[in-house]
Amino acid sequence: MAKQTEKVAYITLGEGAVSFYDPANGVQLIPGKVLKIDESRVNPKGRLGLALRGGHVDKTDEEAYNLYTNGEGVEVSKAIEEIEEDIISLSKPQLVSRAKDLGSNLTKNKLKGMTVSQLNDLITELESEEEN
Repeated sequence: MAKQTEKVAYITLGEGAVSFYDPANGVQLIPGKVLKIDESRVNPKGRLGLALRGGHVDKTDEEAYNLYTNGEGVEVSKAIEEIEEDIISLSKPQLVSRAKDLGSNLTKNKLKGMTVSQLNDLITELESEEEN
């Protein structure tokens, strides 16, 4: 029996997107990250398929993936992973304080009303602005 060649897709965040997570596939994207996934994981009616159609996630190419994994993107991805690890370890009150410390123009009450996920996205965005 002949071995079928596996179809792969390379994906990254769409323009303006801060993060993406699909628990059904275990796909998690943050700025600068490029993933190689099996094309069969992209269910057109699933979260990933909808994100691709809506522009929140974009398909890219093997060259972008190689840049991300072979050195040129390594420093960026390591910095992003460090930011992500720092954020994940914080409690909600700590996230609110961190967002205020980073210069969020939202009031403390507005920040307290946000979900942990929204706070994580905001902090990631503020930290990336701070680096630029």
